[in-house]
Amino acid sequence: MDKEKDKPIISFRNLEVYQNSYEACIEVMTKIVPKLPDSEKYDLKKQLSSSVKAIPRLIGSAPEEEEDVLCLCPKESCEPGILYWSH
Repeated sequence: MDKEKDKPIISFRNLEVYQNSYEACIEVMTKIVPKLPDSEKYDLKKQLSSSVKAIPRLIGSAPEEEEDVLCLCPKESCEPGILYWSH
């Protein structure tokens, strides 16, 4: 088995979706945004940089309510310490 997939999820930083979105954010901010024309500084540049940074930030943000937690197992079988999302 792949050792990366066997690692427990301790925080949002262990989630593949977070890692991929963070890498994409870095790519966009370092390779695309700087190449946009200055005339787009307050429109497209601002919108693009805000949007691309929001994705990993929202993945990593803590739930607002106690019952909104990340679920990796059926709710009936969850044990203390296992994170799960539910609404």
